[in-house]
Amino acid sequence: MCITLILLTGQNALVRRRVEESTEELNTLLDNMPLMVWVKDIKDLSIVRVNKATEILLKRRRADILGRKDRDLFLPAEARRMETTDMQTLKAGVPSKSIINTIEVEEETHVFKTRKVPILDKNGTPRFLLGISEDITKQEAQRTQLLRNEKLFETLNKVASDSNLDMEDKINAILEAGLAYFDLDIAIVSRIDGALYTVQYC
Repeated sequence: MCITLILLTGQNALVRRRVEESTEELNTLLDNMPLMVWVKDIKDLSIVRVNKATEILLKRRRADILGRKDRDLFLPAEARRMETTDMQTLKAGVPSKSIINTIEVEEETHVFKTRKVPILDKNGTPRFLLGISEDITKQEAQRTQLLRNEKLFETLNKVASDSNLDMEDKINAILEAGLAYFDLDIAIVSRIDGALYTVQYC
């Protein structure tokens, strides 16, 4: 009996060591991912695990994130949006589609693309909620700029090819489009005298 007990104790220690090693390997893997990875307990949607990228992007220490809820970390409106999509994902029981959220981090607006995945137990019941988020702030800024460029070129082309506009109207329309593009004051051509154009700002 004593020999059996010693053997079982040794086996338990081996299993425990292997679990610790696996956990350490998992943490290393997650901390080397450039994407934010977080896990929430579905009981109260508190955060129980985050990786290094989450600390960096949110500019908070891991100890200041763990055990907290979205309402403790983000603005009220942001937290409500997150909690709503959390509950929708858990209710559906399947991974969510990409969710685009804007978040204020130290007075800077960041845009994140997030996928949420319910982690189920052996009975198919959700136990945790896994989230993976990518900071797409720069991509969104580039996309917005591209749309602004396309809109400007479309406007200029439309004005230039409009045979119903005289030269003064065309110049005013082009000035208005250009000034709006650069967020400047609106200007109008008040007088055309030969090759000389008088521009008034309003």
